[in-house]
Amino acid sequence: MTVLAFGPFRYDAMRRELLDVTGPVRIGSRALQLLEVLLESPGRVFSREELIARVWPRAEVEESNLRVHLSALRRVLGDDQTGTRYIDNVPGRGYVFVAELRKMPPPDAPAPKPLLIRAAPIGRDAVIARLGELLASHRLVSIVGIGGLGKTTVALAVADELASRHGQRWFFVSLASLSDAALVTTEVARACGLDVARSVACTALEEALRDEPVLIVLDNCEHLIDVVATLADRLLRHCPELRILATSREPLELEAERLFKLPPLAFPEARQPLSPEAALAYPSIQLFVQRASAACSSFRLTDDNAQAIGQICAFLDGIPLAMELVAARMDMLGERGLLRHLEQAIELPTRGRRTAAGRHQTLHAVLDWSHELLDADEKCTLRRLSVFRGSFSLESAVAVVSCPELPQRRAEAAVLGLCSKSLLTTEPSARGAASYRLLYITRLFAQRLLATAPDASAVHRRHVCFVLGFVMEAKRTHSDMVRYREELASVSRTADLRAALAWTLVEANEPALGMEIIAELHPMYMAADQLEECQRQVMLALGKIGQAGAAGTTLEFKLRKQMVYLSGQTLGYRPDQLQMLARMQELAAGHGSVSDRLEVVYAAITSTYGQGDYLRSLAGCDEVRELAQGEFAALSVLMGDRLAALNLHALGQHDAAERLAYRVLAADPVALPWRFLSTVPFEVSMRIQLARIHWLRGDFEKAWTVVQEMLALQQDTHVYSNCQPLALAAIPIAIWKGELRVARRWTDELHDEATRANLSYWLAYAKVYGAVIDGRRILPGSSEALLLAQSTPLMDIHATLCPAAPPDRTLTRVRRGEVGWCAPEVLRLAALGALDMHSDDSRARCTAALDEAYELSIEQGARVWALRVVTSQMQVADAGSAARELAGRRLQALLKAIDDGSDIPDLVQARSLARTGRARRGTRPA
Repeated sequence: MTVLAFGPFRYDAMRRELLDVTGPVRIGSRALQLLEVLLESPGRVFSREELIARVWPRAEVEESNLRVHLSALRRVLGDDQTGTRYIDNVPGRGYVFVAELRKMPPPDAPAPKPLLIRAAPIGRDAVIARLGELLASHRLVSIVGIGGLGKTTVALAVADELASRHGQRWFFVSLASLSDAALVTTEVARACGLDVARSVACTALEEALRDEPVLIVLDNCEHLIDVVATLADRLLRHCPELRILATSREPLELEAERLFKLPPLAFPEARQPLSPEAALAYPSIQLFVQRASAACSSFRLTDDNAQAIGQICAFLDGIPLAMELVAARMDMLGERGLLRHLEQAIELPTRGRRTAAGRHQTLHAVLDWSHELLDADEKCTLRRLSVFRGSFSLESAVAVVSCPELPQRRAEAAVLGLCSKSLLTTEPSARGAASYRLLYITRLFAQRLLATAPDASAVHRRHVCFVLGFVMEAKRTHSDMVRYREELASVSRTADLRAALAWTLVEANEPALGMEIIAELHPMYMAADQLEECQRQVMLALGKIGQAGAAGTTLEFKLRKQMVYLSGQTLGYRPDQLQMLARMQELAAGHGSVSDRLEVVYAAITSTYGQGDYLRSLAGCDEVRELAQGEFAALSVLMGDRLAALNLHALGQHDAAERLAYRVLAADPVALPWRFLSTVPFEVSMRIQLARIHWLRGDFEKAWTVVQEMLALQQDTHVYSNCQPLALAAIPIAIWKGELRVARRWTDELHDEATRANLSYWLAYAKVYGAVIDGRRILPGSSEALLLAQSTPLMDIHATLCPAAPPDRTLTRVRRGEVGWCAPEVLRLAALGALDMHSDDSRARCTAALDEAYELSIEQGARVWALRVVTSQMQVADAGSAARELAGRRLQALLKAIDDGSDIPDLVQARSLARTGRARRGTRPA
C-alpha cells in the first residue's frame, strides 16, 4: 500500500502510522482517523456531519468533540506554527486537507523506532530525572498511580531522555488495547522488531535481548498483571543487560521491582490567594492554562481568575487528564462555571449517556476501567468509602465499611488492595499511622455507585455513628481534646462532620443522631476555632428538635447549653437571651445532675460576661461556689474565683479582682474537669486582668512587663488564647502608652488571627482598634460603628481610647453600675462633652461631674483615670480659684505617685500643665 507524504510527514496506511524525519509521531486514535478521512480526497470539503459519522460511526457525539480532536491533529502537524497549513476550516461547510500530497513506495523492512516526545511534560522534570536515576540502579522500575496521572507520558519522556543523553535503545509496548493475555509475549516481540510465531515468541525475545543493553517500556499492565509479571521476571533472569520500565495502576510484585508512585501535579490550597505570577509556579495551573488557552482563544490568566483556577486544580487533585478535560470546557462554562460544577459535586454521567459531555465520558471510562479490575470486596469497599470527605485512617475505613457480610479482616484487606491499585492515595500522618484518601473524581464516581446500592443508608449511618463515636471519645480527656483540635482543624475532619450532619439533619434521615453530634461538639469546635459554624449548627438542630423523638428533652438541654456558651463568644445580642437561660435552668433542674447544673451556670457566666452583663455574671460565680462541693470542690477556686476575678475587675473592684487572680494562678488547673477548661489558659486570662489593673493604678512598667509575659505564653496555643490578650489588654495598653507602632503591629496580628479562624467577635476589635490608631473618628452608620453596637465590652474599651463624648448606652451602663472599670473616664468625657465654656452654669455642672469622676477613681485606686480627671479640672477651673488650687495639689500628688519619667501621653500632658500652671478661661479642655 502506498505511503502518502506531505511536508515533513509520511502516513503509512498499512501500518496506520504517522511519521516524521525522526520516526513515529504520537497521535491520538481519533485524530489519526480524522487525518485518514481527509487524506482520502485532498481538496474536498468534508462536512462536520460526515466526519463525525466516519470517525464515530456508532455513537452520537457533540460537535465539540470533533473540534477538540481536530485541534489535537493540528497541534501534532504544527499547523500554522511553522508557516505551513495542512487543514482549512471552510465556514458553514466543514474541513478540507489543503497541502500538497506525494505518493511514496512503502519501505521494504521498516524497523521499529521509539516514539518521539516533542516536549517534556509540564511539571515532571524532577520525576523524569529521578526515574532515570532509579533505572541506573534497578533493572525493573514500575510507575504506579491512578488513571489519568500521565504515567505513559512520563515513561516515554524518561525513555526519550535516556536515548538523547546516553544513546539508550528502547522499545515501547502498549498493552492498553490488548485483551487476550496469551498475546502479551507476541506483542512485546513485535514491538521489539521480531516477527515470530506465538509459540516461540518468548524464546526469540530471550535470544534477541540476551546481550543487548535495551530498555523496554511496558505500558498499561494492570489488566494483564499476572502474565506481564511472569514475562518480565523471565526476561530479566535470562537477559542481564535488559531493563524494564513499566506503567500500571498496581505493582507487578516482583522481587526485582522498584516502585515509583507518580504524584499528581502540584496545586495550591483550595482558598489560597494567588496572583497570576504565583499561580504559574504550580505545574497543575501551567497545564490547565495551556489547555484552556487552546480551547478558548480569549482565555487569559489574570488577577481576577487566578484564585478560581487554583481552586479548580485543587478540586481535581492535580490529575493531568482531569485538568485537560475540564479545561477543554472553558469556552462553554468559563472558570466560574467550572468551579461551580466542581463545588456542587456534579455527578459524573454513566458510560451509557451518549449525549453527555465528552469530558465526562472520558473520566468515567478511566475510572470504570479500574473498577472492572476489582474483586467483589474491593468494589463494595470503594463505594462505601465514598462517604468520607477527606483523609481517613485504616481503622476509620474498616469501621464504616465492615458489616456481617464483609467482616473486618476482609474489609481491611480490601482497603489495602484499593491502595495497591492506586484507587486510594496514601498521605503522611503526624501521628505515625498512614492515612488514606479518595481523589475527588474517584469519590464522585464511587458516590454514584453508592447512591444506587441497596446498602447506602446503612453505610451512611455507620459513618455518622463513627463520627459521633469519635466526638464522644475525644471528650474524655484533655489530651484527646488536643488531638481532636489537630484533626478537626484540618479540612478532612471538618468535612466529615459536615457530611454527617448534612445526611442526618439537612436530608432528614436520622435527625436525633445529628443533634446528638451537635450537642457534644462545642468544645471541639472551640478547639478548632469554628464557633460561628457551631452556632449555625446548633440553631439548625434546635429548629428540628421536634423530630428528635424520645431523646428530645435531653438533646434540647444540651443544645440550649451550647447556644448559651456561644452567645457570649459571638457578636450581637439575642433578644431571647433571658428566656433561653431560664429554659436551660428549667431543663437542668428536671433532668440534670450536679455536674449538669454546674455546666449550666458556667455557660451562663461566660455568656453574660462576654456580653458585658457583669452583675449577672458575678452572681453566677456565687452559685458555682454553692454547688462546688465534694468531688467538685476544686471548682470553687478554679471556676468560681477565676470568673469572679474577671467580673470584679470589669465592675471596678480592682483590689478584690487582684486577690482572686493571684489565688487562681497559685491553684493547680489539673484538678479542673476537662469540660470546665477554658481555651484561654488561667495564666493568660489572669494576666490580662493584672496587666489592666496595674496600668489603671499607674504601675506602668509592671503592667508592660505583664503584657510581655502574657504574650510570650501565646505560642502554639488556641486562637482565643492569641486573640484575647491582644484585644483585651495588649493593644489598649499600647495605645494608652502611646506606642502606636507596637499597637498597629499587634492589631495586624489580631486581624490576621481572627480572619484566619473566621472569628467576627475578635475581628471587630481589630477593626475598631485600627480606626483608633489611624486617628479616624468612628462616625454613626460606619462599619466600625455597627461593630461597636454589637459588642458592649468593645464599646466600653473604645470609650477610653478617644476624646469624644461616650455613647449614651455606655454612660447609662456606668450610671446603673453595670460597668465600673472605665466609669471614671466615661464620666469625665461625658462632663466635657456637655461643657459650654461660656456658661457658668455649664462649667459648674462640669466641675461637679468631674468631682464625682475623681472620687470614683480614687475609690477604685485607678490613678490613671484620676490623673486624667484632675488634668481636666485644671483646664476647666479659673486661674487662682480654689477649685484650681485643689486640682493643682491633686495633680502634684498623683504625679509624685505614678510619674516614672516616661513619655506616656497622659504623663506628658500632666507634667506640662503642672509646670506652666496656665489655663485661660474660655479654653476648652482637650
